[in-house]
Amino acid sequence: MLITECTPANVRSFLHDTDAFEREFNRLFNGIVLDSEDVYPAVNAYRDKDGITLKAELPGINPKSLDVSLEGDELTLRGKAAENGLGENVAWRRRERRHDDFERVIKLPFRADPKGVEASFSKGILTVDIKTPEEQKPRTVDVKSV
Repeated sequence: MLITECTPANVRSFLHDTDAFEREFNRLFNGIVLDSEDVYPAVNAYRDKDGITLKAELPGINPKSLDVSLEGDELTLRGKAAENGLGENVAWRRRERRHDDFERVIKLPFRADPKGVEASFSKGILTVDIKTPEEQKPRTVDVKSV
């Protein structure tokens, strides 16, 4: 059995090896996780006592081309991208923003009632408010003394 003395040099070497392993792991598995940066549109969600609110950034999308649908505990966002407006003899030099149709299905933490869903679109932000059905809201149970 090899016993190594714990010195500052050994600790630095161990930390360097750990960092190298983490970098290599991230390089190998980059993009495999479903919640990666490539999911479009990016959605922020927060929950309060009344329900959940989702906000999606959709710059350049016409609100008339958006479709928000709900089935059980899945919310689906669909949209058609605006025309790119380039002529026939023009080639992209750099294209970092997406300009294609999209569909994103988001699993909700509860089965929602379609009547409790409201969507609005302002300044490129789609906001979807989903109310938690009364029967699925947490409730307090009184404890009776016997």
